[in-house]
Amino acid sequence: MSIIHVICVAFHHRNGPIIEYVYPPFPALDGNSTDNEVGVKLPIEWKDLPFFCLPDGAHKNDEDFVWFHLPPVAQWPDYSNTSFFGISCYRQIASDKLINKTPDITRSTVQKAVLVITQKPLFGSIKEKLNVVTQTFFEQKDFSKMDILSDLYTNLKEQLSKPLTDAVLFNGTSLKSLVHSFRLKTLILYKLFFLEKRVIFFGSKVETLCSFQYSLISLFPDLIRNLQNVATPLLQFDLNHEDIINKEKVERYGLPLSIFGKGCFFQPYIPLQQIDMLTSKETVSYIVGTSNAIFLHNKECNPDIIINVDDFTIEYRNKDLERILSLTPADRKFIDEIIKIVDNSWEDGNNDILFDGSDPSIRSKFELYLFSLLYSIKLYTNSPSASSIKASRHMEDNSIPVSETEFNQITQEFIKKELLTDFNIEWLKEWMETKNYNIWDITAGQSVLDIPIDGHPCKGSSAFDGVEISLRNTIKDLNIDKRMEPLKQGFNSVLSSAETTFAKLVENTKKKDATTADSTSRTEEKKDNRKSVTANELLENIQMKSSSFFNNVSSFIKRYQPQTPPTNSTNAGTEGPIANTAADVSLISEPRKLKTSNAAQINE
Repeated sequence: MSIIHVICVAFHHRNGPIIEYVYPPFPALDGNSTDNEVGVKLPIEWKDLPFFCLPDGAHKNDEDFVWFHLPPVAQWPDYSNTSFFGISCYRQIASDKLINKTPDITRSTVQKAVLVITQKPLFGSIKEKLNVVTQTFFEQKDFSKMDILSDLYTNLKEQLSKPLTDAVLFNGTSLKSLVHSFRLKTLILYKLFFLEKRVIFFGSKVETLCSFQYSLISLFPDLIRNLQNVATPLLQFDLNHEDIINKEKVERYGLPLSIFGKGCFFQPYIPLQQIDMLTSKETVSYIVGTSNAIFLHNKECNPDIIINVDDFTIEYRNKDLERILSLTPADRKFIDEIIKIVDNSWEDGNNDILFDGSDPSIRSKFELYLFSLLYSIKLYTNSPSASSIKASRHMEDNSIPVSETEFNQITQEFIKKELLTDFNIEWLKEWMETKNYNIWDITAGQSVLDIPIDGHPCKGSSAFDGVEISLRNTIKDLNIDKRMEPLKQGFNSVLSSAETTFAKLVENTKKKDATTADSTSRTEEKKDNRKSVTANELLENIQMKSSSFFNNVSSFIKRYQPQTPPTNSTNAGTEGPIANTAADVSLISEPRKLKTSNAAQINE
């Protein structure tokens, strides 16, 4: 049973957001419930439910969609002991337009939301039908008629009774929009999700806020089917073995990665009432979205990084993260190739026709990136170091020489230099210290190495490639063509004016030359004087236009002269430093045996 409840939430003039209607009704509640005077009583675990549906600043928008998570309810044993998923559609209407205006309506505007609670993240698959029903619900202009909501429950339950495919779960996400918006920073965000940091997505449009987060989730194979524990940091990661689609890949590579393990909190939209979740001792890391700037300025929230989805910028509160998340030349080439394909299909208008540049195409490329990473790191942890080989050979037979080439082909040092450096050694070190890496390292067996992969998908890229890619994307982000348009118009105006004036001068000269030879000296004097006046007008006109043109040039250069960027943020025109790819930047020590340690360690 995927659909649990359909609910109507209203904004009460005295009590704030309240639950007006639930279908089917909630199971019986004991004393451990909310003590609200009006509306439907809620289990204490869901006390913040009404505040998800009417987000901060909702009155500024005629309509918006909110995605959110709810924890399990202890006193409802018939429900699963896992996270629930909700999507709400918010609307408002002028109260004087209502046919049936009840006494509790005291404001000029009525705000309500219709929401659906499910056991799986089916946001996009529910959205269209939820939108139509909510619109019809408001068009009735009589909120006492709730039959349409019970019909929605019945319809959705029937529609989503079949096994859920990836296409159904990914509906509502848009990798194409994510790449087109964040460009090179898309890969930074992807690699950020590995690190179990404290992350805030901030923006004014709540639906975009939620969609971008789930778009990044969709890049991790099978993770979207394993979000049962995300609604609270107290839940342990529990792998779902029932609904696996690509079973062979998932089992071979030890997926999905448990990036939302115990101690991690994931809420695509978080209301102010849940701010204590971010400051709780149980919350070690989090990924949340908000439209309320209070979260950005609250010191106790202590975010490591803030992603603004309105202007597509990244602010590093933890300054070390900018270095750790910096892209190597191979990384930049990898994401740049995706950007080119997306831009071409975007400009051609082939958003939904061609495979190249589509969401499945982008997802397949990131899948290759992940498999290359997992293969390289597993090969490293299962290989001996050069020192251990020398010691072993010395003990066996000190007389047998071993060539340096033979060493390079089998040692950790060679693997680090040839395979791992392209992924950024600093980032690998940080990831290998996380819980999700330790779990993966223990559970993923030798099958990861069954299919050889020759390192990074864009292995062998040079630092010059990274500089060229950064420069091109910076110019693209600045929209330099559009900003140069006034300059081009000014230059064209000068040329056009000069051409017109010069043409008139030539024409007048020809007319004067056609006069009869017996013209008087007075006439000749007037003609010469007219030529002189016309020439002066030409020079003055050109001088005036040229002066204006070059003033525009000077103004343009001063206006768009690159400024020194702040050290703790990455703006729309700056993609961060290029990671050092030298093999001796950071040394990886020999990993401890799996019996005594959960993961290999990377040291300076």
